[in-house]
Formats: sequence, structure tokens, C-alpha cells
Amino acid sequence: MQSVTFPQWFVSDQVCALSDPERHLAHIVRIGEQWFAFDATRPNREGTGFAFLGSFVRRMTAMEAAESATLQLAGPIAMTPVTPRTVRLENVAPILARRA
Repeated sequence: MQSVTFPQWFVSDQVCALSDPERHLAHIVRIGEQWFAFDATRPNREGTGFAFLGSFVRRMTAMEAAESATLQLAGPIAMTPVTPRTVRLENVAPILARRA
């Protein structure tokens, strides 16, 4: 049986990255009081960088937007508090298993 590793967030005060062992999926960047979310699995319209998902006041909202876009889920999955290197998507396993 294959071992499945789900995406996790790597968190800092200014930049957070969502990745699994093989791919960088998304990131959010804090500029001033806003968090800017990017989908690293798709290019922007100009083809010069990552797809911009929007700006958000709350870090958690930006993270949820990035998760929804990159994992193509209908809504937020991560409901646990965020700490450095926290696996926020631990509850997504049953949902992803149903989609396979």
C-alpha cells in the first residue's frame, strides 16, 4: 500500500507556503495589513508568475482561498489553529479519499 502525504502549510509572520512532498501548491504573502494569495499550480494571465487569488485581511481567509483553489475543494477544510509547520489539512484525508 502506498503512503499518502497530504499538503501542509509552512507558516511565518510574512510568508506562508502550502506544499506536499513533490509540489509547491500555493503561497500567501503579507504586505502591510493585507495577505495576498497565489495559486502556484497555475500561471497568471500574462504568464509571468503565479495566478493571483485575491487579497485578504485575515491570514486564515487567505489560506482557505489558496486551499480551495489549489485542491479544488468546495470550501475551507482547515479548521485547526495555525502554528509553524502545522499540518492544517489533517482532516482532508477522508474527503480526498472519496474523490479518488
